[in-house]
Amino acid sequence: MRSRPLRLALAALVALLAVVVAACDETTDAQRSQAIGLINSERSSRGIAKLSQASDLNAKAGNWAAKMRDECKLSHSKLSDGVTLSWRALGENVGYSSSISKIHTNLMNSSGHRANILNSSYDRVGVGIAT
Repeated sequence: MRSRPLRLALAALVALLAVVVAACDETTDAQRSQAIGLINSERSSRGIAKLSQASDLNAKAGNWAAKMRDECKLSHSKLSDGVTLSWRALGENVGYSSSISKIHTNLMNSSGHRANILNSSYDRVGVGIAT
């Protein structure tokens, strides 16, 4: 059996007090922890509060990551789908690479994506990866 490189699609949603990085059923706890750790490390190094994980954001992002994977297309979702009244703001980051750290680096090198990750108004995050 031939080995192929692991390719990851990562979607990130940001909800007021929330940042979400895409979820899919293939996402392992270790992958999710790595992505959240990278985000929280960036925030902590700048004196911004860490984000806590939110299962509702994991689910929303996960559905989108799976859709991007299935369609082989990187795109933004309709953020208002499934949003509850308690959310006050939404944003989204999507990325594609061979590793979580590469996706994170790419997002941090983009001013708009970096602003989502570092927004001090957010306090929740959900993470998932579609392979």
